Amino acid sequence: MEHKILAGAGIEYVRIPAGKFRRYGRKFYEAAIDARTNWHNFRDFFRFNSGVFRAYQLVRKFKPDVVFVKGSYVGLPVGLAAKWLKIPLVLHDSDTVLGMTNKILSKSAVALATGFPVEYYKEYHLDNLVFTGNPLRRIATVGNKQAARLHFKISEEKPIILIFGGSLGSHNINHVLFDNLPHVVSKYSVIHVVGEGEIERARFLASKLDPDHKNRYRPYSFLSQEMGLAYSLADIVVARAGANSLGELAHWSKPAIVIPLPTAANDEQNKNAKHLARAGAVRLLAEKDLTGMRLLNELDKLIDNPSDMRYLAQSIHKFNKPDAAKEVAEVILKAKAA
Repeated sequence: MEHKILAGAGIEYVRIPAGKFRRYGRKFYEAAIDARTNWHNFRDFFRFNSGVFRAYQLVRKFKPDVVFVKGSYVGLPVGLAAKWLKIPLVLHDSDTVLGMTNKILSKSAVALATGFPVEYYKEYHLDNLVFTGNPLRRIATVGNKQAARLHFKISEEKPIILIFGGSLGSHNINHVLFDNLPHVVSKYSVIHVVGEGEIERARFLASKLDPDHKNRYRPYSFLSQEMGLAYSLADIVVARAGANSLGELAHWSKPAIVIPLPTAANDEQNKNAKHLARAGAVRLLAEKDLTGMRLLNELDKLIDNPSDMRYLAQSIHKFNKPDAAKEVAEVILKAKAA
């Protein structure tokens, strides 16, 4: 994907070998007996070493003014090469918990830009943190209700709920909704981003709805240009707690029920959600507690209390950073000038 995007923009693209250390949020003894995962980690250790050597060659060849690393295991060899070649290093972390790459590189960086306020990172004892927020995709931040009504053609007789579980959808969230769909659409209209793998089932269930309720359910495999339209029309959003989704909710000031992905690396989604829930910015619903009845109860409680919805909307909007991309760029330029 990156190769195609950057080639179209005329930007040179180079790949390096990279090794991933798989943890999956498990306890030590659980990871220790997982032979398959341990084999992949052992194999990737050698890929990592190859990546470090290749990154060192490339960084020395390109002689960049600044190296910018967004985290992830691919960034670690490049960040280490920058450190060894004494090239200014800038990091960015979207979540409230630093990924392993950024943890390792953090003390070598000129600046570590954060997706959330710096007080959420006090456990790391760093003095190079800068709160920039998370740059958001434009397609998710532009839209209006009039265009959304024309596109979705969904009933506005009932409150509209936007439900999505990330770019690929969420099997667990999908099935809770599928199992309770007739009851849900008797009370709400739903725009549902299902994911490619389960869109056919969603369409089948939609076709079986009571004729009076068919215009209250709109399933999609994914939304790209239309995502901003969906946000503009929604009264409540049900989503995962990834940093980008939370940033989009902050941009739109939407009351939300967030269901963190329990297998996210470093438990980052759960920590994101807990921070925002303590700030009164979201309602947190753990996936282990997710049932159709529980989800409906949470929706009902919000719809029946408009003041709570307004409070959530106002609280999450405090995390909005509309110029996040510009602020990240300014951090990079400042590192170059230093």
